[in-house]
Amino acid sequence: MRSPVKYRMLGVVCALSMVMLQGCWPSGGENGASSSQSAPEPSPSPSETTGARTKVPASAYLTEAKILWQGPGNFTDDSTTLAGVPEGLLISNAGGDEAGLSLHAWEDGSGKWRIPVDEGSGGFGFLLQKEYYEDTVPAGHIPVTVPLTRNRVEQQIRDAKDGALLGRAVLGRHGAVLEAGSGALYVAGSDDSGAYGLSRFESLAASSPQWTGALNAGQLATNSRVLEREGRAEFCEFNRLGQEGLCTVSVSLSDGSPADWLPAGSRFLRIGEKKLVIDEGGSYTLLDGAGKKLWFRESGKVEWAHRIADSVILGGKDLVWRVDLDSGDPQWQETWGEGSELAEIDGKVIVVRTHEMLQTAVLDVTTGRPSFTSHGETPAPAAIMLTADGRLVVAGQGTGESGLYAAAIKPGTEQYLWQAWYSGYEEVMALSGHLVLRSQTGFAVLG
Repeated sequence: MRSPVKYRMLGVVCALSMVMLQGCWPSGGENGASSSQSAPEPSPSPSETTGARTKVPASAYLTEAKILWQGPGNFTDDSTTLAGVPEGLLISNAGGDEAGLSLHAWEDGSGKWRIPVDEGSGGFGFLLQKEYYEDTVPAGHIPVTVPLTRNRVEQQIRDAKDGALLGRAVLGRHGAVLEAGSGALYVAGSDDSGAYGLSRFESLAASSPQWTGALNAGQLATNSRVLEREGRAEFCEFNRLGQEGLCTVSVSLSDGSPADWLPAGSRFLRIGEKKLVIDEGGSYTLLDGAGKKLWFRESGKVEWAHRIADSVILGGKDLVWRVDLDSGDPQWQETWGEGSELAEIDGKVIVVRTHEMLQTAVLDVTTGRPSFTSHGETPAPAAIMLTADGRLVVAGQGTGESGLYAAAIKPGTEQYLWQAWYSGYEEVMALSGHLVLRSQTGFAVLG
């Protein structure tokens, strides 16, 4: 495929004008020494085989969540930022004696490693994106952003074992680096004119991209993950319960050519070799593996979609319906779509609604009529997590001055497995399967 983007080689460094890539993989150690790290062995991730991200372990939060350890931080001006990876809690401090990036064990807060801000970021500091953070790279790798100017950042990938720098890229605005389960890297971004590009590097060790191609601006959502399947690289969204939803990008693994069956602005749901393509207005078309149209239907705007429990379920602001894949006709249509998130556990479809208040149900996909159970009068929770055995762990702001709460619920029932309250904290986050409380001056990890 002919690329609109030009490259120039600078030793082991290459420059990608559209994406503003200034470093390749590997880029050398902290002091310029060659990295001895290698790319992970290619293996399918849970998302690529099951359509869902790894759930919170069944052993987590079986009993009332208690504070395991606490730490200081300056959250009034975001001088301190937090993110979670399976290996521990990442803490970035922009100033003070602890300025830099460090990783701490989930169990007791013990430090695993620390990188001073002057050594790892040239004094610019590190930024951590808390939501969907660990899903942009495989386990064992850590993505870190270093702000350089208003329009340029350096995206780093580090080793979770010791924080060693594995690779880096300087990106323009809207840039992103995602790593597939195979170890391949995808670098996307735009230049000042808004032109967008996407490059694929076969591994962290690659000194030049396999291919580069154009991409429509805004196609990559913050909760996108790259999945390599059916000979294509597809960037797909996942909901907060870990269920794969709509995809926004599909390009050839061999040359980066975009799918001719996916119009600009459209999204799609993969159903094996078939694709359900949904346009901006809400109309949808089912295509076979060769891209041939099987049927076309018009509907209202589609906000989310899942292939779940051998069913295809679409949702809009109010309506939710199951699609008959043979005809395209709705098999049922209900009015509980707003604020709903779905996930499948052991063949059961769990529905969690967070519109105004928390409601849960177990969905019978043949009728579409869940019997929702309301869980108190507290506002909708800020954090929701689904364990591998189907328990729902939630946390958020209580009513009045009661502070923050956390609870475990058996979905579709009024049964609270446990409930606890925490004073002195103002915000709660779900980070890599762990609940973290936050105030203006510190944080606490629950377990």
